[in-house]
Amino acid sequence: MTQPSVAHTAGGNGFNFLTWNCRGINNPVKRSKVLHHLHHLKAHIIFLQETHLKVSQHSSLRCRWVGQVFHSSFQSKARGVAILLHRSVPFTCSKVIADPHGRYIIVSGRLLNTKVLLVNIYAPNWDNGDFFKSVFSTLPDMSTHMLILGGDFNCWLDPQLDRSSTKPTTLSTSARVVRTFMSEFAVSDPWRMVNPAGKAYSFFSSVHHTFTRIDYFLVDDRLLHSISSCSYNPIVVSDHAPVTMEVAFQNVDNQRPPWRLKTQLLSNEHFVNFVLSQIDFFMITNRTPNISASTLWETLKAYIRGEIISYTAHENKLKRHRLSMLTRCIAQLDDIYAVSPSPDIYKERLTLQAEFDTLLTDQVTEMLVKSRSTYYEQGDKASKLLAHKLRQLSSSSQITKIRTSSGISLDPGGINEEFKRFYQSLYTSESKADTLELDDFFHSLSVPSVGRDLVKKLEQPITVEELSNAVKSLQSGRSPGPDGYSTEFYKKFISKIAPILIEMYNDAFVNGALP
Repeated sequence: MTQPSVAHTAGGNGFNFLTWNCRGINNPVKRSKVLHHLHHLKAHIIFLQETHLKVSQHSSLRCRWVGQVFHSSFQSKARGVAILLHRSVPFTCSKVIADPHGRYIIVSGRLLNTKVLLVNIYAPNWDNGDFFKSVFSTLPDMSTHMLILGGDFNCWLDPQLDRSSTKPTTLSTSARVVRTFMSEFAVSDPWRMVNPAGKAYSFFSSVHHTFTRIDYFLVDDRLLHSISSCSYNPIVVSDHAPVTMEVAFQNVDNQRPPWRLKTQLLSNEHFVNFVLSQIDFFMITNRTPNISASTLWETLKAYIRGEIISYTAHENKLKRHRLSMLTRCIAQLDDIYAVSPSPDIYKERLTLQAEFDTLLTDQVTEMLVKSRSTYYEQGDKASKLLAHKLRQLSSSSQITKIRTSSGISLDPGGINEEFKRFYQSLYTSESKADTLELDDFFHSLSVPSVGRDLVKKLEQPITVEELSNAVKSLQSGRSPGPDGYSTEFYKKFISKIAPILIEMYNDAFVNGALP
């Protein structure tokens, strides 16, 4: 639910911190939804709780925009915390403390010129003050580093303001330990600082039909002047709300990725008719006798690409508007339901949530398809992606022992020598080099040749039928080339673009060069 943000102003756009109990991301679709929502919220430094991932599964969090991942070392599909850093974040790590029970992760390092202590916790869902005492006593470098602590505390710090229920209750032991820590170490809740009497909720209990605020950011008081906003987002995807906080360190520019046609658009009849009309318009306007076929084809691709970008930008704007409207409606219903629960309101919320999930699933599907082009573009380049794949390949193909004539050998030097002897013997020719024998052999070979009639047929201009058959034989689902057009695009519009393609190929055949 949307709440007033922190009123402090700071220079620059800063880094957007986010903490979120994602309630399990070991399912690929749920994980993609969570990562997509994080990207939509423009998060730079992310604290995730309840990842439910084993140590070996955390590599799945390294999508194209995630640079560094720190996680707990818990070896079970339960609990689990992780800190994700956007690839644009200039963070240098100096120390990592990971809880073996999957309850917290502490990362000490330098963000730009500021020493920071990033702490992500997932507290037990029962009153356990000893847990917080243990975590707080483990925090290193408190005197030299700025603390930024976020997570699911599973307790409210104010029984009246942090709960929608009107039933009287007392402050828990965990809450008293947290509040004592905040007082003794000069740590504050930035949202509560600006909203001393306000109400915001981060968790909805479908069992009790109540809202509570149990997810927080706690920061060093020395950082309060740098915080430009702090807010609770609507409860979607998970049963917890993402909490965002923007801290002004420095603005970071991102490079625009290369354009790629979304093949899902080709199943949209309105889009197909739009492209067909644009091709006709371009050909009528630009087809003149003094323009070469190669230039006309390259210009056509550039024009259609611009029109598709304009079309998809408009469609994406409508989708974003619909998602934003659904988010606002869900937040408003949550506010109403927190005050006066009603079955009709709850049913309406479920309907809006279902529509939100459908739209988000469609966007996630597009991103999964798009990731294949990233592998095509970056797979063989000297990048982190290639280094990660080569490291996996090297570890999987490493030979630690072999059987030799003298027994099993574990010595790396002996293994190399054995392979050297084997391949020397394998590639050593057993015959003597005799030039006369080689000449006699090659002169006696009967090499077939192509007849003149077949040569004449092969050198004829390419026909529309040949081009159509070639396009239809192309494999679908492959990554596009540098121009961004996939094989599905050519299959869909081959009847319309075949004439100009034929002219371009025949022109290239005569000139001896492709455009």
